[in-house]
Amino acid sequence: MNWPRALRYRLEAGAARVVLQAASVMPLRGVVALANTAGWLVFQLWRQRREIALDNLRRAGVAPDLAAARAITLEAFRTFCLMVAESVVALRRLTPENWQEFVTMRWTNEVRELIERPGQGLIVGSAHIGNWEVAARAASMVRPVVYVHRPLSNPHLQALTFSGRSGANLRLVSSLDRDPFRFLDMLARGEILALMVDQHAGDQRIQVDFFGRPAWTTKSVAMLHLLTRAPLIMAFAIRTAPLRYEVHFAGPFRFARTGDRERDAFDITQALTREVETVIRRYPTQYMWGHRRWKP
Repeated sequence: MNWPRALRYRLEAGAARVVLQAASVMPLRGVVALANTAGWLVFQLWRQRREIALDNLRRAGVAPDLAAARAITLEAFRTFCLMVAESVVALRRLTPENWQEFVTMRWTNEVRELIERPGQGLIVGSAHIGNWEVAARAASMVRPVVYVHRPLSNPHLQALTFSGRSGANLRLVSSLDRDPFRFLDMLARGEILALMVDQHAGDQRIQVDFFGRPAWTTKSVAMLHLLTRAPLIMAFAIRTAPLRYEVHFAGPFRFARTGDRERDAFDITQALTREVETVIRRYPTQYMWGHRRWKP
């Protein structure tokens, strides 16, 4: 057993438990203050993630200089901590009766009709920007949602954060589940399948351009769309105020099929990645820059 790693995992989980328990009972103003402080501490103390974020910003050309990159990174870390803290608050505050007080849907009539249509399987791509947790919870107030997430490497932290996130209309499933038919079954049952398209992919991947650099990206979304012909849209939950969000939708996307499945998967994945890039450029401080997006 790697004892230093095991100790670090337990310390991380212990710190997270304290923060999450405090967030569950504090007034919203206190939750925001706590999250902002946590974001500042992460920026100061987690050097590895800070340097990854700074390097990502520099290579993406989003920040003109180091000072700007540091300012964006600090705000991005605060946004991430706010996302975690406000997600805890949302568990007890968002209900089928009041969720529209907290979340505004910016959708076209066509997107709204697709989401509200009973029995319509729907693929929703998203990215780690704003608060993707609240977006999934809000959508689950309208229709059953299956949110595909990548488990954390820290098993104690995974168990802590996973607990309580699922509900009657919101289910979380691991992206590491290798059953090739599970997503097809979900879409056939008329569920909304939400998947992230902005993380480095180790398998089932394709290389596309992201901020001018090649990035290995999951092709699962594209392949599901090609196989099932289920409608495909993108959604991003942007934070506008404490526990207030706007979910911006794009699509439904329609792609000409060439008969070359790999080429079609590339074209679809590249188009979705362009949507992610556009939103990040508009709200750079709300993106999770600390992820190692570009790996060899």
